[in-house]
Amino acid sequence: MIHPLHPDYRKTPVARKTLEFRERDPESERGVTVMTPLFNPTELFFETLVSVRAQTFQQWEWVVVDDGTSDPKSLEILNDAALAEPRIRIVRHPVNLGLSAARNTGYREARAEYVFQIDGDDLLEPTALEKYLWFLETNPSAGFVSSLQVGFGLRSYLYPGGFFDRSLFLSENRTDTAAMVRRETFRAVGGYREENRDGLEDWEFWLGAAERGIWGYSVPEYLEWYRWSGEGRWPNWHDPEKRQKFISTLPERFPKIFSGNFPSSDFSFRTGLSQVRSFPQFLNELTNTGQRAVLFTQSLEEGRTSENLLAATKELQGKGYQVSIVIFEGGSELAIESELSELTPDLFTLSRFLPSHHFFQFLCYFINSRETQLLISFQNELSHLGSLIRGFFPELSIVEAGPLGEAEWRRDLRGIL
Repeated sequence: MIHPLHPDYRKTPVARKTLEFRERDPESERGVTVMTPLFNPTELFFETLVSVRAQTFQQWEWVVVDDGTSDPKSLEILNDAALAEPRIRIVRHPVNLGLSAARNTGYREARAEYVFQIDGDDLLEPTALEKYLWFLETNPSAGFVSSLQVGFGLRSYLYPGGFFDRSLFLSENRTDTAAMVRRETFRAVGGYREENRDGLEDWEFWLGAAERGIWGYSVPEYLEWYRWSGEGRWPNWHDPEKRQKFISTLPERFPKIFSGNFPSSDFSFRTGLSQVRSFPQFLNELTNTGQRAVLFTQSLEEGRTSENLLAATKELQGKGYQVSIVIFEGGSELAIESELSELTPDLFTLSRFLPSHHFFQFLCYFINSRETQLLISFQNELSHLGSLIRGFFPELSIVEAGPLGEAEWRRDLRGIL
């Protein structure tokens, strides 16, 4: 996760150290279809491949739509990628039909109900797919989900726009193509308009969804990296005259939203209390080659919690543990979280993508998913969950450290480490 105050654009998701996540059962049902349209791809696609393979959610397939590639080197890149990753399935167009047609083909070929769109040179933070999936699973009225974006390449920037901008989409596209979309949303919109081969087809898609009363959400974290290439091959984007002509057609094509009936994006994150619920359909059970500890806390704002999390993560890693972190309530601590993510990419702040009454369900899912041996709580108000967790995981070692100083939690862990 990039530091929002002091961003280092060289530390892309593929340039940082990461954990290796592999599913225990490669034959399990696919929870997500990753979908990428490609035409004469370059070796940058291998970076996209690395960032998708590093996802904490591993129950995915990948539909790559080869939109009429003719360059021999590009064909070799596609074949090498498919050989390196058996979850890649290449679907080929005999001729180049354009991005809209390629995306429509990808949706038709998808086997999962959730489709994640990503272009062939962009990157993802390791937790992106898992956070998007949980948001859509727990917010059935949402049609799609994305996040904040990091621009890198020829231009470097942090872009804070997203689906929460709602009616600002009437005058400009406030996000990128990268998003997880329900297939039923794709069907409701009617797919991408294949006549448009000049760009901004993703903007059309979002507006088409809004016209039908469907909208989405952007997780307020920088999970997507958009590679800025500087290519001016999309007239609707780079040619001012073409762009203005394109924009002038939108009110007539989407009269409902341009007359003030833009759908709500007020998804519920505060309904109910934490309660025991069953696991979701997709367990994401991962292999564990060593010892894994999960650290969790209510928030990072109280006392020395953030210092203790940092110190405990380093201590456990020094003892050979792989460490994952779950934070229930997030505020404005993105800077602290970026420091934690430099130690472990497996970091989740639940309030940014999950309704509060699903927190305990997620924690139980997470413990099972990571094949966890050790759970440490750093704040006393969570201690009542201990007996519930022990009921689900009787073999799990649990330390309720509370809001203690470093010496105290080290003492509590002495009998385990």
